[in-house]
Amino acid sequence: QGYAEGIKYVIDDKESAEEYCDTIIEECGRMTDLVVNMMSLSNIQHTDKLNWVDFSINEFIDERLRLHQKIFEKNSINAFNDIKDSIFGFADTTKLQFVINNLLSNAISYIGGESRQIKIRYDDMDLCYRIYVYNTGEPIPSDALQKLWDSFYRQDAARLRSDGHFGLGLSIVKAIQDVHSQQCGVENAENGVQFWFDIAKGKAPEENKE
Repeated sequence: QGYAEGIKYVIDDKESAEEYCDTIIEECGRMTDLVVNMMSLSNIQHTDKLNWVDFSINEFIDERLRLHQKIFEKNSINAFNDIKDSIFGFADTTKLQFVINNLLSNAISYIGGESRQIKIRYDDMDLCYRIYVYNTGEPIPSDALQKLWDSFYRQDAARLRSDGHFGLGLSIVKAIQDVHSQQCGVENAENGVQFWFDIAKGKAPEENKE
């Protein structure tokens, strides 16, 4: 609002007017993202309708990484899918994509170290598969680990909101996992941090034909 009002006084100064307009556009974009995320979080928390499907977890992860490839290249990040086995999940993939997208976005924001690496792997947890999203970087203080899932909480309070994050991404991850009756978590790992989320086991296409 301040920049909008200020334009009246710099209207004859084209360079300043353009700068003010760019700032307004940027701020509107941030507010739009914030509102959309808040609406998404509210919708997820108040719905029990899921479109359950069997799907290839490996292919699902590959597709998410492919869509982030340009961002990885821009930030000199080496990201790869370390899931070599053919495993299948059972979930609402439309909602589940927000889980992996938000975890990748978080990994990109806090990546560090010389190798600048993001790696996705899994563990077989009997009734589900646990998917890990690891990134090199600084460890998270132990007293902050559980707070990360709270709405608007940010690990680095000193970091300006200029990176476009408002602390809602992980809240959305937890809300989606709760709707699926599945868990998620975070832990410090060697030379970095790894977030994880569970996916119920599904059937391969040939099993569904039987």
